[in-house]
Amino acid sequence: MKSAEHSSLPATRAAPETVLREIRMVAYALMNSFLIQQRLYGDYLGLSPTRATVFLTVMAASTQRFARLPELDDSYRGAKVLPRSEVIPISRRAVAAATNLPRETVRRIVAELIESGHLLDVGRRGVTPRIGEILTDPAQDLIRNLTTEVSRLTNELAKLGALVEAAS
Repeated sequence: MKSAEHSSLPATRAAPETVLREIRMVAYALMNSFLIQQRLYGDYLGLSPTRATVFLTVMAASTQRFARLPELDDSYRGAKVLPRSEVIPISRRAVAAATNLPRETVRRIVAELIESGHLLDVGRRGVTPRIGEILTDPAQDLIRNLTTEVSRLTNELAKLGALVEAAS
C-alpha cells in the first residue's frame, strides 16, 4: 500500500449502482480513454497497437515482481534504473499466453522489437526491456501524457458519479 506522501489522490472505487445507471456514458469514457492511451503508446513507440501490446506486456511482466515488493526502496519510486538482476525475462510463449496472440505472431514481433532496440534478447530465458527505457525524454513525455489522460478519465468518471471515495 502506498503511503500518503506518495499519493495525494483519495482512494476511489466504482459505485456499482451508478455504473449500471450510466453504463453507456461510463463505457464510452472508458473506451475513449483506452483508445487515447493506445494511441499515446503507439506514437511513442512508433508501433502498431499489436506491437505496442507485445512491448507493454514484456515491460509489465519484466518488472512486476520488483514493483510489488512490500519493502520497495523509496529511491525506486522515481526514475532510478532498476538493477538488471531485478528485471525478469519473459518467454515468448508467456507473452503469447498473456496477449492471446498466436505464438508465431509474437515471435515475429519480438524479433522486430529486438532489432529496433526496444527489447533485449536474453537467450533461452526470454526477453526484457532495455535498461533505462523510462529515463529517455520521449518516455518522460509519454508518462506525463498518460498521467494527464488517466486524470482526465478519473475526473470524467467522478462527474458521472461512477467513482466514490473509498472508506478509510
